[in-house]
Amino acid sequence: MKSELYFDYENLIVVKTVNTKEEYNKEMLVYGRHFSFVPEIINRDDELSFSMEMIQGHNISEGSDFHVIGEHFSQLHSVKSGDLSLCHQDTNPKNYMYSLGEYYFIDFAESDFNYPEYDLIHFLLFWAEIAEAEAFKTIINNFIKGYKRKGKICKNKWTELFPQIVQMFDDRRLKYEKPNIISENTQINRKRIEMYKV
Repeated sequence: MKSELYFDYENLIVVKTVNTKEEYNKEMLVYGRHFSFVPEIINRDDELSFSMEMIQGHNISEGSDFHVIGEHFSQLHSVKSGDLSLCHQDTNPKNYMYSLGEYYFIDFAESDFNYPEYDLIHFLLFWAEIAEAEAFKTIINNFIKGYKRKGKICKNKWTELFPQIVQMFDDRRLKYEKPNIISENTQINRKRIEMYKV
């Protein structure tokens, strides 16, 4: 079941009600850090609801600054629990917004501590389907370059996790009844992710 959202356009507030206390705690773990790229919390209404500032903008696109987006991922991943990092985990492009010159991450109900390579590969798999091969080459180069300004990527973990994450990605598409035909262009882009010299 999806979370419920109420949009108050007069006051530019979004009220979100999640389904479980676990989801609520995951959201608060991120929002409580007050990252510059995350909407500000305005009020915690009860155990399952909270209100936050409304980001008035549009979803990111192929023309977005993936260098900056990569930097934001490295900031999120700087929150550690042992060897794991705080990860978004729901890296659908709809959860990344551009507004007034800034990029924002939204929807953290699935966030958790995981290997940062999980987030990065999963994020790139969406763009492997969206972008043509030449455009994707620019996307992945800028994204990884931005991430590595402050973040570190383990090549061995990247190689180990890649097939698992692809399988999870494809299984999830089937679950939500999305077309699961892997085009030649997507295959080329996926191979670029797999072989990328991180």
